[in-house]
Amino acid sequence: RARRLAARTPDRTGPALEAERAALARRIEQADVRALEAPVGEWLVAEGAPLPTPYAALRARFARLRGRLREAAAWAREGLRTHHDDPDCRTELALATAQSGDGVRGGAESAAVTWAAAARGDLDEAV
Repeated sequence: RARRLAARTPDRTGPALEAERAALARRIEQADVRALEAPVGEWLVAEGAPLPTPYAALRARFARLRGRLREAAAWAREGLRTHHDDPDCRTELALATAQSGDGVRGGAESAAVTWAAAARGDLDEAV
């Protein structure tokens, strides 16, 4: 797999990345969040290449639904790295942050405030 990926360049991964995105979307739709191989997205991140925000947001959602909240936040941040205002990545980052309690100071009351902000769509307050 490494040799196959090494022959690719970030600008030639579109079809493979789309196939991964479609597989992730199907899995989410079917409520099947078992581990799924998605090497192209991981390779792009390792290479420092920008990710399409729809892919990054979907990876973040898949990780969050699996309970992997730090991974979800990392994928959302990858999408926000080049598109700071993407609403889907911001939403996933807010939800992962709120669910994990990361960045929440002040205990349960602050966690409730974070959750309420995320639920009403106030992502600036939630993150």
